[in-house]
Amino acid sequence: MTFQGDECGFLGDKSHYDEQRYPLQWKECNMSLVEHYRSLGRLRENLPALTSSKISFYTAKEGVIAFFRGHENEVLVIANNKDSATSIDLPDGTWKEVWPGEANYEGSIEVPPVSVIVLQRG
Repeated sequence: MTFQGDECGFLGDKSHYDEQRYPLQWKECNMSLVEHYRSLGRLRENLPALTSSKISFYTAKEGVIAFFRGHENEVLVIANNKDSATSIDLPDGTWKEVWPGEANYEGSIEVPPVSVIVLQRG
């Protein structure tokens, strides 16, 4: 969930009910964060499974969670909340990394610390 101002990096002034967010002060935005949100939007546009309401749990271990998106489990999202890399066994088949990079995987994947990887079934 994204609230107005999140894409700019505005944290909100809780004592004034986030009044600095209205109207958005675009000149004050963190533009690298704005571009990050734009890339997430493009990812959602390019992968119909990310607009699907179907979410299926895959695995969780030691600070890492992985879940499928799409009615045919065609997208696998892996999030590592640890401060160290972790290896995750992948479901059978070939998986293509579609965010943040581009690579193909089979068998397992090394997930960098504090990161998210989005894979599409190959």
